[in-house]
Amino acid sequence: MAKKIIFAGRHDFCESVKPILEKEGCKVCVVNCAREFMAMLKSEKYDLALIDFFMPEMSGRELMEKVKKAKINEPKFIFMNVAHFGAKGIEELRRLGISAYINDINNENLIKSLNEII
Repeated sequence: MAKKIIFAGRHDFCESVKPILEKEGCKVCVVNCAREFMAMLKSEKYDLALIDFFMPEMSGRELMEKVKKAKINEPKFIFMNVAHFGAKGIEELRRLGISAYINDINNENLIKSLNEII
């Protein structure tokens, strides 16, 4: 699964998931603020963007609104921690441009889900 991934979210959450992805051969860049995330998306090419719904300064949904407004269509955007969303919430995220979402985040499920998405 050697991919270049940008991961936006809470520091502790990102740092706990990063080694799992690196073990699978991914190059992972972690950012904890929306401004940095947007700047990096505009300056570098990534295969995937993982977005923690519970970001420090704004929600992942608000971040995706900024991405859509900036007309950034790549990479594939994957939302994490959306178990509390209903069908309407998931549909809203899809409208904003997410490719997929992952609810159950454990080592095995995360890798399996990402392999299916890629």
